[in-house]
Amino acid sequence: MHQLSFPKSFPDSEELFFLNLLLCKDADFLLLYEEWKSRVVFDDIDYATLGLLPLLYKRLQKFNLKDKTTAKIRGVYKLAWVKNQCLFRSLSEIVPLLESHGISVLVLKGVPLLMTVYKDVGARFLTDADILISPGNVKKVLQIMSEAGWRIQNLRFPSYNHFSEESLQRIVKEATFINQQGIQIDIHWRLFDRSDNRADIFKFDDFLGRSTAFHFKNVKYNKLAPEDMLIHVITHGAEGNMHRPFRWVADAVTIIRSSDINWNQLFEEIRKSDYVVEMYVAFSFLLQHNFIVLPDFFVQSLSAIPLLKTDIKKYYQMANTPYEYVWFGSVPRFWQTYWKYESRGVLPISLYYFVDYLSRAWGFTNKWEIFPFVFRKFKSRIEYYLKMR
Repeated sequence: MHQLSFPKSFPDSEELFFLNLLLCKDADFLLLYEEWKSRVVFDDIDYATLGLLPLLYKRLQKFNLKDKTTAKIRGVYKLAWVKNQCLFRSLSEIVPLLESHGISVLVLKGVPLLMTVYKDVGARFLTDADILISPGNVKKVLQIMSEAGWRIQNLRFPSYNHFSEESLQRIVKEATFINQQGIQIDIHWRLFDRSDNRADIFKFDDFLGRSTAFHFKNVKYNKLAPEDMLIHVITHGAEGNMHRPFRWVADAVTIIRSSDINWNQLFEEIRKSDYVVEMYVAFSFLLQHNFIVLPDFFVQSLSAIPLLKTDIKKYYQMANTPYEYVWFGSVPRFWQTYWKYESRGVLPISLYYFVDYLSRAWGFTNKWEIFPFVFRKFKSRIEYYLKMR
């Protein structure tokens, strides 16, 4: 495969070492584990690595190791198991509720990965549960969730009532709900940001038709086919993020190792999508670091797809954004939406009311709370920038 550089969102050398520890052969594990312990200070482990420590515990279960570090990792696994059980309990209520109203649901990302790929509820931390619905059911689902006691969190928009059914499907792709226990469920009606705007690909009914079922505690769930799951994991992992969630590598590798992938179908889905660059770079990374073995025809076919310069540029802008444009975070996006839907005429007045808009979007009851919040954000970003230099 022709080599494109890997973006800043991809694993660095220390993260790569940790991934090798998670994904290595059993014969190499103990030696790598001892070296990893000598390289890290446990209490200073970063957010992304912490989220994958339960996977490390799953590897450790095969070995009778008893030391302080192993005991701490076991504690992290138990915490993930308990938190994920709470999330599953809420999901087990929402999915049947929506289906009782005739709404088909596909469960995305972490939940089906835990249950059907890792086969362990505590295998890694989940911050939320993600489900996909048909775009035609958006407003119905928003109403059902609201009536069930869930509230929308961190709105980009003060109200979805701004939009008609058609424009809501087109402009927005998801809504985040939270209940009184702090459990978060993301409702998606588009799986991807770009390709779903094309009517000929990535239809919900196609995903549903290829989906497979799994059960947990007497509740039936539907998940994406492994080919669709792999595309989703990789494209989601390509997005730049300050927390550097390199879990996409472990997820993608484990999907490939544990699933009967239809490589012809996967190639056709990639070929007709807007995500050829994402898939090309991700598979190049996985191959270069010997995480996977791919069929020769798949590698050759993927390498033969022309990569447009505009798509390459778009990919690196997206993958590197949190590192190149860290200072203003999501505020420019909020301003763009506010100016289009909520602006109050002339610029000075609109700027004044923009503070109110941000306060509502970020969930503050008092708009003056926004100023210390912004100060803390900038302080942390300056510290992060200095660390990354």
